[in-house]
Order: sequence, then C-alpha cells, then structure tokens
Amino acid sequence: MLLVIDVGNTNMKLGVYDGDVLKKSWRLSTEAKRTADELGMILYDLFKNVGVEFQDIDGIIMSSVAPMLNYTVEHMCTYYMKKKPVFVDATLKTGLKIKYNNPIELGADRIVDAGRTLYTAGRLSLWISAARRRSMRLPQTARFWAARFAPASKPRRKAL
Repeated sequence: MLLVIDVGNTNMKLGVYDGDVLKKSWRLSTEAKRTADELGMILYDLFKNVGVEFQDIDGIIMSSVAPMLNYTVEHMCTYYMKKKPVFVDATLKTGLKIKYNNPIELGADRIVDAGRTLYTAGRLSLWISAARRRSMRLPQTARFWAARFAPASKPRRKAL
C-alpha cells in the first residue's frame, strides 16, 4: 500500500492507496507544534479503523508547502512505518518538464496538481484553484508552463 501525504498550511491530507484504488483518505489540521509521536498515534488510530497496519505501507510520498513540518512528518514515517517518504519537489523525476524560471520556487502542490491533471486528462488543461487565493495553472502536454495569481474576492482578501 502507498501512503500519500499532502501538508498544506491549514490542512494535512492523507490517503492510503491499495494499487490504484484509494482505500481511505483523511484530513487533519496542520499544527506546527504537533510531534512525530502525536502524528504517529493519530495515524495508528485512523489506520486501525480501516484495517491497515503500519507494516502494510510499502511506500510513502509527500508534498508539502509547510517546510517547518517536513522533519516531523518524515521522522514519524521513518520511526513508525520504517519507510522514508519521497518528497515531491522540482528535482523529483515525475515525467513533467518544468519550464519555470526558477523550478525550485515551484510549490510541491502545483507539481502534484499538474501531474494529476496530465494523468487524468492526458492533455492540455487549465485549472483554477480558489482556496486562499485565486490561481490559474496551465500545464501544456508534459510541461509546466505557467502559474498566475489573480486577486481573490473581497471577503477572501479580508480573511488573509
């Protein structure tokens, strides 16, 4: 089984895949003060609820836009599951050709979104995310060409 982890600024999303099938997914609040042991016990309980054990996990892949949590999550994975997570960043061989001025500045969330879009759509796509800001991303074939930000709505700007 594959454990996928997406560490965002407000939520940490986790999922367990058995082959190509998503067995279960969860959403936790992102808390900078949470320890590796706390995360490990939370995952233990979540896994137990769906009949998954730590030793069932064959691999872990992780994307993060909250670098201050990377060590904590990595330590939890290596200690409890005995697996080091693969981190998604511009240096990971994903099949995408990143045509960005400075690829290191491209967030892991965008790389994952582009990969997912190309995997599911298989063609030129435009997607818009309106989570905290309005962003438009345009992958062309297997290349990441652009990412632009537009002002969010007035209530969203006030929330920032």
